[in-house]
Amino acid sequence: MNQAYSQLRKQTFLEKNDFDFELIELVKDYPSHQFLVNRSGQLIYLYLTQYVKKLSEFYFRKNLSELMILDWGCGKGQVTFLLKKLGANLISLKTAFSIPTPIFLKAVTNS
Repeated sequence: MNQAYSQLRKQTFLEKNDFDFELIELVKDYPSHQFLVNRSGQLIYLYLTQYVKKLSEFYFRKNLSELMILDWGCGKGQVTFLLKKLGANLISLKTAFSIPTPIFLKAVTNS
């Protein structure tokens, strides 16, 4: 089984991910979110969420939209936002509200 997970991870990280321009528009005016405007910074989260999707579907043998995911301490909201775009059903709990949250607000108010 570990070999299957390893292969899934390799396959996911070899695939090309497109830059999310909607995410850039949401964060471009927030200095604390500039890592998501940078292509390499954003790609980390794009690959991560693609891997979460594929691994979850493989492990649970269900589509991502059939699963319920908890994003505990969702920070700036980029993982919640990207997983929702992939069709995930999420419960996102933000534990600190001292930073601006344009991504989180967009993710929880729009599908």
